[in-house]
Amino acid sequence: CLDDSSIYYTVIKGEDSKLYKRDYDSKKATLIYTGNMTFDFVKNLDNTLYFTQFNESSSKVVLFALIPGQRKLTVLTTDKITLNETERTSTAVSDVVEINGDIYYQYGTHQGSGSYWYGILKKIDSGTNKKSVISEALYEEQIYHNDSSIFYSGTESSGKYYKYNIKT
Repeated sequence: CLDDSSIYYTVIKGEDSKLYKRDYDSKKATLIYTGNMTFDFVKNLDNTLYFTQFNESSSKVVLFALIPGQRKLTVLTTDKITLNETERTSTAVSDVVEINGDIYYQYGTHQGSGSYWYGILKKIDSGTNKKSVISEALYEEQIYHNDSSIFYSGTESSGKYYKYNIKT
């Protein structure tokens, strides 16, 4: 991934995934983070880079942010989850959006023979840093939204669609 001044990339060696930063005008890379193989880039929003990692031993999925100019990841949130045997290594944050200063993120797993997505949508309030659950049953990995609403389909039926009003 890229920001205005640098390229960020991961190198996997054995069980470790290492995140490096290299400025465009430099040949030297700086190690930013060492994680496990599930460490992955999620999205670049307004030059803030978002990454995710799942820790199987603690059953926690972590969402990180890297703000331009920083050389260290910031933990935005950690979610402890209950897993069944098919979810052991596939849990990840699939999407992140910022709407009116609040962060909305979705994490989940691919399950079953069709590798269907089962996700949970959460919000981090910018004023209080409080987390809240928006939906626990999503089947699309992306967060579809405009400035006032988030639109999603639930896993209970492919014919049901929902609109979450972020203001009320």
